[in-house]
Amino acid sequence: MIGVVDAQTSPQLAGLLHMARDQPYRDIVLTDNRDQPRDAFMRQRAAFLQALVAEIDGRFPTDALDAITALDLILNPKKWGREHDVQRHLTYLAEAFGLDRVLMAQEWPMVKNRLHQHNLEGTKFSEFAKNLVDEADLYPVFGKLAEIALLIPLNSACAERGFSAQNHIKSKGRASIG
Repeated sequence: MIGVVDAQTSPQLAGLLHMARDQPYRDIVLTDNRDQPRDAFMRQRAAFLQALVAEIDGRFPTDALDAITALDLILNPKKWGREHDVQRHLTYLAEAFGLDRVLMAQEWPMVKNRLHQHNLEGTKFSEFAKNLVDEADLYPVFGKLAEIALLIPLNSACAERGFSAQNHIKSKGRASIG
């Protein structure tokens, strides 16, 4: 019975392939092309990821990402231990959203204390933000920050959908009389 001979089933073939790997044999250069599909995939993947990052950078201005990052660092209890410059982010958020800096500085220790009293250290960003919105009478500035943080994803998603729909309606082909 004749079967498929490959380097895994034939030790002699494996040895020959190893010896002849990218070396000339009787003035003919032998090359091992087994890694070419993988290399091509890796190049395509790298190009795709670079294009994706460039597209995201183009769609979202840096200052908007700074605000989202600051909101994440302030309203995400999991990141409090790693954050060393909380006051800088609080000042940035107060200026960006027109909030009272003095009141925010007064509320910050109370928010942290509440978190520790109720064992909320492991809560998710969205759960903690909803909790702050529910208790906006105790923490009015952080309640507003939490509302903003919860609304940002909805606003950007709606805007993206709107622009996508507009691009489908206002295409060059549809605008011309055909």
